Amino acid sequence: MLIISSLVLLSAFWIFKKDELLSAKVIKVNNGYGYEVLYKENVIIKQEYIPAISYRKVFVSEADAWKVATLVKYKLKQREKPIIAIKDLDSLDVNINK
Repeated sequence: MLIISSLVLLSAFWIFKKDELLSAKVIKVNNGYGYEVLYKENVIIKQEYIPAISYRKVFVSEADAWKVATLVKYKLKQREKPIIAIKDLDSLDVNINK
């Protein structure tokens, strides 16, 4: 029983440490904000414009950029494709008005 408990704890620790390697940050871009997702401090996604819309528009607030970056990071941790759709932007209440 002790061996099984130890293995469970070690597995949980390994998963937790692996998740710590993935991070997100908001970046300042011309007239607004974007975000980066990093793995082991290396940028793996750099998004300077709001994804899922047909025109180039920056995030108007740090909060909006952070909400989307956090969702992308969550999707990656869940081993999902980090695709953002309009419905995601709507559910996060991200300002996409021109």
